[in-house]
Amino acid sequence: GEEKGGLTFGTTPLSCADMASLLQNWLGKKGNRKVAMDQAPLAMVKHFQQLFDVPRLEGVYTGMNTIYQQLGEARNILTCLKDVLGLAPSCSLQELLSVVGGVAESADGRLLLTLHRELGIHDSNVVLEKLRLCEEFFPAFRAVVVEIQDCLGVDSLSAITPALHSLQNTSSRIHC
Repeated sequence: GEEKGGLTFGTTPLSCADMASLLQNWLGKKGNRKVAMDQAPLAMVKHFQQLFDVPRLEGVYTGMNTIYQQLGEARNILTCLKDVLGLAPSCSLQELLSVVGGVAESADGRLLLTLHRELGIHDSNVVLEKLRLCEEFFPAFRAVVVEIQDCLGVDSLSAITPALHSLQNTSSRIHC
């Protein structure tokens, strides 16, 4: 039966049976929550295995380390790109991609990409060093070519070889 002057829920008086039912219901939910909390780590591991195609439980730690390493590398790349392009560290990935796209579409960007593709070099510093060497070499080469043209009395680079052959033939006839 009900006890008079007992507990109330809001304005509704609660009997001992009501309180027992509420307590059993609450303990049951708390017990289910504990079971769910105990199973959560296993569910997370299974979810990880599905997301990252890790079929065996033994591969989970290796998979996590690999993903962590790749994430770090990706963050480093993004940080370097932002720095090289003079963007704020807080700029969004969309902003970064927009700037990279603009650079790639520019004349300088297309030239650098062509040099990378044609020379097979993927380090910009190597490309810049090769260009610096060309800047040093070609003026000296041009000066030598102009001097040879003057000596042989020719006016084009393609005329040098025939003039040298002619000079060689003349020289060999004189020595005979």
